[in-house]
Amino acid sequence: MREKIKLTPQGTQWTAQFAVASELCKLGCEVAFTMGNCTPLADLMVMAPNGAKFLIDVKGQSTRNFWRIKAKVQRDDLYYVLAYVGDAKCNRLFPMSQATLLGLMERYQNSGVKYDERFSGFNWGDALPFENAWQELPL
Repeated sequence: MREKIKLTPQGTQWTAQFAVASELCKLGCEVAFTMGNCTPLADLMVMAPNGAKFLIDVKGQSTRNFWRIKAKVQRDDLYYVLAYVGDAKCNRLFPMSQATLLGLMERYQNSGVKYDERFSGFNWGDALPFENAWQELPL
């Protein structure tokens, strides 16, 4: 059984951001962090090896729970990476386009569950098909 770790909410988010930045660097990208835990648009600015420039909003969690996400205005250069960082031995990363993320959110909202707009997002398992799907990003 894998060892679980306990992180504060701020520690979870910073751990997630560094995990995503590390993986992007391994893929040959240049990565810059925006400062603060409440940046209005994105957490990372990225330049891919092919010269593409884009933004990544990282959503981190240390327990396998509902991905709570607020929808942002649609942008062609905004991508998301959901990061599960609750396992001491490995991180699980789920890259996706903003259109894909918004589609998952809409599907959850229309699924028939009692929906509360204050808690928008989607279930943990909905992200699983995107694990390590780096081809979702313009790399």
